[in-house]
Amino acid sequence: MHTDKDKSRLDRLSCRLRQSGIVQILIRVHLRASAANSLYRFADAARDRYRSRHATTEQAHGRRGEDLAHRFLRRQGLTVVARNFHQRAGRGELDIVAWDRQTIVFVEVKSRASAEFGDPGRAVGTDKEKDLRRAAGEYLRRCGVAMEQARFDLVNIVLTDPPAIEWIKDAFPVSRTL
Repeated sequence: MHTDKDKSRLDRLSCRLRQSGIVQILIRVHLRASAANSLYRFADAARDRYRSRHATTEQAHGRRGEDLAHRFLRRQGLTVVARNFHQRAGRGELDIVAWDRQTIVFVEVKSRASAEFGDPGRAVGTDKEKDLRRAAGEYLRRCGVAMEQARFDLVNIVLTDPPAIEWIKDAFPVSRTL
């Protein structure tokens, strides 16, 4: 156990920390982070309530999944630059476009209410990959970014409580035809 000498050292250290203001700074940082998380949760609840009234259940689940994926990828250090990018002609849509250091990442988000029918990522077939590649090719041409700097990721989300999020990097190869 702690001796009296150890306790007096701890008391002196605690006193110095309080005097220097470090503890107050750490408390303020923690409170700000807690407040930001509370605001995120409140905004999510408000959006979910609005979507449940104005969209189908599948659309509401998809948007919630995209919101969760967006926040998850930001916490992982990616810089999100676009959401729901539609190409001018065709049916391709990129759910999230982000930068991971020097790599541009095109993210497809798949979400399901439960894992009862398997992994959400199974819904991405060859036709969907082709549509994603077309949309990514247009995005790369518009931005002037080389194809070698791109990759396709997949984020699977099961909307349980708490949501289960799986991030698959390089989910499928970037085609040479971009």
